[in-house]
Amino acid sequence: MFDIKRRYQNVENALSNGRNSDGCSRRSESSMREEKITQIKHNVKNIHILAYFVIAILISLYTFRMISNHLHRNPEQGKTLQDVVQEDVDPTFSFYNFDLSYFSGVFNDQQKRSSRSNLPELLASSGDLCDFDRFSDETLTPEKFLSQYRTLNPFILFFYQDLEGWSFGSAWHYANMNESFRDLIVQFGRSVDSDYDLRETTFSNFLNKLIGQTDLRGEPWQIRDPDLVNRNSKKLVKDIKFFPELWKSKRSALQMGTTLSATGFTLNSDGPTLMGVVKGRTRVFMYPASTTPPAGYDHETDMLSWFTMIYPDVAQSASLKPFECIIEAGEILFIPEAWFWAAINIGTTTKVLFYGEKPQTAVGQKLAALKSSESEIDPNDGQHLEKQLQSWGGIESLLPGSEFVRYEEGKLLVKLGRTQEALQKFESLGRLFIRGHVEAARLFYQVSGNWEDSLKMLNDTLQKVPNSDIVLREMANLLHDNGEYENAGDYFGKAALLSSQIEQQLEDLAHAEENYDMTELSVESKAKKTQIENWRLHFKHIAHNEYTAFKN
Repeated sequence: MFDIKRRYQNVENALSNGRNSDGCSRRSESSMREEKITQIKHNVKNIHILAYFVIAILISLYTFRMISNHLHRNPEQGKTLQDVVQEDVDPTFSFYNFDLSYFSGVFNDQQKRSSRSNLPELLASSGDLCDFDRFSDETLTPEKFLSQYRTLNPFILFFYQDLEGWSFGSAWHYANMNESFRDLIVQFGRSVDSDYDLRETTFSNFLNKLIGQTDLRGEPWQIRDPDLVNRNSKKLVKDIKFFPELWKSKRSALQMGTTLSATGFTLNSDGPTLMGVVKGRTRVFMYPASTTPPAGYDHETDMLSWFTMIYPDVAQSASLKPFECIIEAGEILFIPEAWFWAAINIGTTTKVLFYGEKPQTAVGQKLAALKSSESEIDPNDGQHLEKQLQSWGGIESLLPGSEFVRYEEGKLLVKLGRTQEALQKFESLGRLFIRGHVEAARLFYQVSGNWEDSLKMLNDTLQKVPNSDIVLREMANLLHDNGEYENAGDYFGKAALLSSQIEQQLEDLAHAEENYDMTELSVESKAKKTQIENWRLHFKHIAHNEYTAFKN
């Protein structure tokens, strides 16, 4: 009995101990869950605090930047170049504006300015398309530049400080420039103008009156001055760690113009070129020296005609498609030695260019030597002409198949009287080498006397570039030689309106008047002659003012 009672007590104690053990266990698990929940809540709270802290920092930085921009904002924001310089630009001024009322009807609808109203959108439509590498000022190394780009490939350099990384931004404000350079004489022109065809005016006169005015092609004038930046480099550009021999070169240029102002294809024969875009945007087209720009050599086509008439064709060709990119404000484009380049501005754009003076490649050295010797050569000295021909042959060995080399050889062969060889050179050029086709048509007529076929050759070329004064003038000469005087007068008149030089314009108009005088003066031909007389008076007035404005 005692044993049973004791055993019962032991069982009771055991059960009691078990109940206490289970209870402790349950309480321990509950406590652990509560601690985990508490820890999670604590972590979430810390995350929220950190997030609020980060957001507060971002808001502070944004607010600081907004206030800074407000205090230091460009007062020209949202204004046109004319608005900044002068609110009341004289709308009647036409000193250099060839788009006069009595010119209406001379060109067909395809050639009128209205057909180019969508060009800015087309130029900007390339989007992110860019054939050049981009580097920041912190990622480009001297080793990479020397091994991969110096004489080989173009590239774009940008700075984390944007424009302020390489220039004094406030110095480039149009109002400040107008104040600093008001009376400075600058040169200006169009893409079809060579450096020898540029005209002169004061900086303030260009901004107040000439900016945005166009020729009959619809291309605005653009400052292309070789001295302004060089004389004022300390005020305009900062020192940078790249291109020590090229940056701030004494050979420099300022380019400034409204949308669609342009620079025609140029070959870097003296070394590389740097193009820094200060304001606006510009679309650049480039070819290595081995590929001659189709319809773009030696200013044979204005850039707006090139972009509308030639580019759509060559853009589909693997061998003729240019390298291209839109260069934004604050970026610097490196153009290697012995490359062709051209540019069309998108919006009002200001650019600064620095040109090399020491060619590093064999092609560049030979081109530079030929360029320097041209002024010393007597065009009647056969020995010197033969030496030049041999020099071009040496360049052809470096650039086999180069069309511009064959064209230059052809011109020398003409001077040496080797007409048949010259004709073969010109006929071997591609269908888009405009000057080559004009020379071929001229020589073909001299050799064969077949003016109809020569005229057909010129007509075919004119279909590609209807705004070419070069082709129109040669057609006029051919028509005159074969007694088609009234047609010759028409073509001379059109060539005059498109020519890049005042002297050439006056000469073309004189030829037009002479041809009309050689016809039986009908009512229509009398009206044409009167129109030509009006044009001659206008261009004489321009020539007189150009001569007297800065020569007295």
